[in-house]
Amino acid sequence: MVVEVDLFGLKEAIVTILKADSVLFSATGASGKVRKIIAGSPRVEFDSLKETTLPIIFVTHEDQIDTMARTTGIVSNAITTMTHTIRFKIILLAEEKDGFDVEEVIDDFVKLILQDIEEDVNLNGNVDLCVPERIRDLSTSQKGSSRQRRVITLKCLKTTGAV
Repeated sequence: MVVEVDLFGLKEAIVTILKADSVLFSATGASGKVRKIIAGSPRVEFDSLKETTLPIIFVTHEDQIDTMARTTGIVSNAITTMTHTIRFKIILLAEEKDGFDVEEVIDDFVKLILQDIEEDVNLNGNVDLCVPERIRDLSTSQKGSSRQRRVITLKCLKTTGAV
């Protein structure tokens, strides 16, 4: 039987890594820290989020979730090894008094998130390698406003095979 990738399990591994950073996250809602980190896509409109839930992070996957390649032969009509290239998005939503303040806060959070991922590139043993690939604004129309969104894309590699 071929062992395949547990996509939601990988999202949860990323959440666990980020929640372990006490400089980034506080479950009690401490000021200056992310208040919630959730595995899954945002299910609400950004503008409808209450100030008490921000800043918040969602960990989800890219539109093209997984690119697979067979890396070895076929034995007994079964693929023996596959390499998966999986891209995840870490979506950060924040709000401050004005655009200058929120941009600084988001930049600081992004730095912490990148450090957390770069310090655990195999996501607690769940992948072969996971590295930040790009950072972008989720919506350029939000630039300068008191509420902004940033997306960090992670590129993860995982080899699966028959057990």
